[in-house]
Amino acid sequence: MDLHTHCVFSFDADRDATPANLCEAAARNGIGILAVTDHYDIGYPYKFDPLEREPSFSEAKERYAGSVKLLCGIELGEMLDDEEEADRIRSAVPYDIVLGSLHGIQPFGDFCYLDYDNRTDSELLYTWERYREELIRLASEGDFDVLTHIRYPERYFIRHGRGHLLKIDETGEAFFEPVFRALIRRDAALEINTSIVRKSGLPPDPGLGLLRAYRALGGKRITVGSDAHRLKDVGADIREALHMAHEAGFNEVTVFEEREPIQIPILEVLE
Repeated sequence: MDLHTHCVFSFDADRDATPANLCEAAARNGIGILAVTDHYDIGYPYKFDPLEREPSFSEAKERYAGSVKLLCGIELGEMLDDEEEADRIRSAVPYDIVLGSLHGIQPFGDFCYLDYDNRTDSELLYTWERYREELIRLASEGDFDVLTHIRYPERYFIRHGRGHLLKIDETGEAFFEPVFRALIRRDAALEINTSIVRKSGLPPDPGLGLLRAYRALGGKRITVGSDAHRLKDVGADIREALHMAHEAGFNEVTVFEEREPIQIPILEVLE
């Protein structure tokens, strides 16, 4: 399964990434359950219209029903910044899965656009601490099913040569523990996101150590997603993510239908 992909209705996806073409790529790459989770970020221009997507989504779902189970999803970013708008877009269509994410924090904006070269170490660490505060708040209060790519800012810190500041290998468990505890209280899922494998050559986010920490605290639900924006990336490194989850102590992976969790044995999937 691949529960985090973007089609042409996401602003940053390839123009040939239609729902039908995503299904074709999924079938070709051995993905039997596919969620299309286009961007809708509160306070940012990363928005799609679920009603506009619906006809092409429904056509693809019916057309590929024999080979791919297509799930209706959304990646709802910064949802607590305007809860009325978030409620409106969440109720626009019947979703199978809602991803909760943070791409940026105010007043700094998306971490991908932060001026890493001209900010001091203390300024960058302040944005990292603010990100943690917002992530804890999102995990505690947000209406979502899966919390995605929790190490998102790190990829840009690394890209600009400032990744050493975060020291996640040393301090990551303590840094993310309140996030994990909030997810566990709400019975929400933690995503293993494989895009960082392609983009930075790192293990799937959040990595084996943090997955073990989440499991040790009582975490039960994990999902896997490629975060594909291109057809060739659908299903990329999903098997690696599943092996990582199993090594961390998880025996099941979660999928969602009509926003209800379904547990599937990992070994069954890998076979």
